[in-house]
Amino acid sequence: MSRAFLVFCALVYAAFGLWVLASPHSGLAYLSIELDHVNAMSDLRGSYGGLNIAVGCFLFFAAAAAAWRRPGLGLVALLNGGYVAGRLVSLVIDGIPGRAILIAMAFEAALVVIASILAARELPPPAPSRG
Repeated sequence: MSRAFLVFCALVYAAFGLWVLASPHSGLAYLSIELDHVNAMSDLRGSYGGLNIAVGCFLFFAAAAAAWRRPGLGLVALLNGGYVAGRLVSLVIDGIPGRAILIAMAFEAALVVIASILAARELPPPAPSRG
C-alpha cells in the first residue's frame, strides 16, 4: 500500500511540476495571479516546477527502495502539512479563498492523514549489525 501511495504522490508532484515548468500560465491559472514579470516566471518555474519535479523523483526512489518508504511518507506528510498550515494561516488573515484552493487544501490534508497512517504502519529500517 505504501509503495502504491508513494508512486501516486510521485506522479502528482512530477506531473504538476512539469506542467508548471512548461506552462506556468495554464498550470497556475487557478491562482488568479499576474505572471507578467520575468522574476515571477522564474520563481514559479523554480518553486512550483523544479521543486515539485525533484520531490516527485525522490518519491519514485522511495517507492522503489523499501528502506526509504518511511522517509518518503514522512516527506509527503511534512510537505503537505506545511501547505495546509500555510493555507490555514491565510484563511485566518486573508479570508476564505476560492473553491480551487479549498479543494487543494482538502486534498493536501488527506495526503497528510494517509501518509501519516502508512508511515506508522511501515516497519522501521533494521538497525545496523554490530560486528
